[in-house]
Amino acid sequence: MPTTDAKRSGRSLRLFLVDGSPTGLMIAEIVNWTGKAIVVPRAALAEFLARPEAKVTGVYLLAGPDPDDPFRPIVYVGEAEEVGIRLRAHDKDENKDFFERAIVFVSKDENLTKAHARFLEARVAERLRASGRAKSINGVEPGGAGLPEADREDMDYYLAQMELMLPALGLDVLRPMPSAAPEARASEVSPEFAYAGGGFDAKMQEIDGEFVLKAGSLVRGNETATCPQGVRQQRETARQDGALVQAEDGANFRVTRDLTFSSPSGVGAFVYGGSVNGRLYWRIAGTQTTYADWREAQLGTPLEAAT
Repeated sequence: MPTTDAKRSGRSLRLFLVDGSPTGLMIAEIVNWTGKAIVVPRAALAEFLARPEAKVTGVYLLAGPDPDDPFRPIVYVGEAEEVGIRLRAHDKDENKDFFERAIVFVSKDENLTKAHARFLEARVAERLRASGRAKSINGVEPGGAGLPEADREDMDYYLAQMELMLPALGLDVLRPMPSAAPEARASEVSPEFAYAGGGFDAKMQEIDGEFVLKAGSLVRGNETATCPQGVRQQRETARQDGALVQAEDGANFRVTRDLTFSSPSGVGAFVYGGSVNGRLYWRIAGTQTTYADWREAQLGTPLEAAT
């Protein structure tokens, strides 16, 4: 079974669909926290502007798809004393055409000040840049604001709640990328899996639900004629970013840093340069046990077999 360093405590996240639609305005709150998040689809911006949350101080993230990389979004981080005014301005800005929704964080007791919001904006922008999960388009990185020690503690806690809520709201952009390095050991880690063939020899681990292609892995240089366009684009982006460099043989590629994927087939296709069933081709290193076999063992005895 996956190893667990410490038991995670449960949290309650309450979601309120303002107009009863899952595609409309949504308000999210954590029990016993004074902050709240409002998910604002761009189409529902007028409805948000009519609400009291649009007239208070807050910090927000604008998010939309990156046309150059289908595997990560574009995100802009901002703050304002009256967030509605700022979002209205962004809606008119041609440079913000990318955003499909905003996630706005405010305080239920209206104790969030301009200095607090500037502090949070800077920290969110810093974590966004460090995570590598999104393309940040903040032209100038926010400088933040100096706060008294007690206020910094409060805002660090506020930021922790933001980091907890964003993945649950479908924008997982602040969480650090999982790493296969021993010093960055996560709470749930699989055995090491290997996938090798003509021109490639790769290692992968599942860490906290993500599939990490290990730095040093050798990736096949050629792509199949039927290689999905998304995989081609992902490999090209990795080459441009320096995550893939030409290997010693001159024909294939070496992975320079850990890369994350959402499925074993996704990371397998990246390595092979074409569609593969990663559940069958990734095997525990040094064995014939496939990922599918290992995964089935983790799920335990089927219910029908146990009755």
